[in-house]
Amino acid sequence: MCCSVAYTDPVRKGAVALQTGGWERLAYFRLHGSPRMYYSAYQVEFLAGVARAVEELPEGVETWVVFDNTAAGEAFGNAVELMGMIADQPKARRPVTREGKIKSRGLKPKSR
Repeated sequence: MCCSVAYTDPVRKGAVALQTGGWERLAYFRLHGSPRMYYSAYQVEFLAGVARAVEELPEGVETWVVFDNTAAGEAFGNAVELMGMIADQPKARRPVTREGKIKSRGLKPKSR
């Protein structure tokens, strides 16, 4: 089983979000830290973009956001901050497209 949205950071070859052909009721975001992979914390602007992407998912889509920037202990703070952003945003859900796909989110981490 795969998912309809798979976003990983860093993204290879300039792609920002990947549309996969799997199950349209799962979205998976895996964030490794930027600019230094596994060490760096994310800026508020990037986390706000992730929060918007999560909130724009259609109703019923199971969503996983995994922070893997754990080497310097940044994952916990980023996760708590993102959870607060998602809780504070109004629900603006988009329907799934006719093909059962969710459009790309266009997320890009900013360097510190």
